[in-house]
Amino acid sequence: SNFVISGNIALSNGTNGYNISSARDIASSIFTKNIGGVSNFSADAEGSWTPVVRFATVGDTNAFTYTHQAGRYIIKDGWCTVEFSIQTGAVTHTTASGDVQITGLPFSHVSVTGLIVGTPVIWSKFTKAGYTGVLAQFNGSTSTLNFTTTGSGLNVSTLQAADHTTGDSITLRGVITYKVV
Repeated sequence: SNFVISGNIALSNGTNGYNISSARDIASSIFTKNIGGVSNFSADAEGSWTPVVRFATVGDTNAFTYTHQAGRYIIKDGWCTVEFSIQTGAVTHTTASGDVQITGLPFSHVSVTGLIVGTPVIWSKFTKAGYTGVLAQFNGSTSTLNFTTTGSGLNVSTLQAADHTTGDSITLRGVITYKVV
């Protein structure tokens, strides 16, 4: 084949290109093998996003205020790695209930039941007796993270609004990697 060089991409007279800097066949390696059908996806990218913490049932929760709220993402070969760091101000609630969640994740993920595993996160100001670990994981095929708690000799449980003392702050920090749609 004849190739024309355009930046780091060698374009052939066929339909594929070859990325000189990363030694990848662009059409087949990036799109076909890694992500299949492509929607809302651009090849390798990075940027920021705004993580938002909430309870599944808001109830009488005051509006969350943040002393720290930051998120970054990087997409490489069809995989998105996101970091989130949240520190809220005092949160008061009595009728709020349900899962503690983070919303606003960039990009949709491939929903494959049983294959998406949680990743450990830093958490503080929750009072779930006997539970010592928290994992972030997707809430089904949404772009919302829920938090599963673990502890020695205990059943797995989700982190709930009831596990948070009213008037205190919430800290959640972590990284999760997922395959983008």
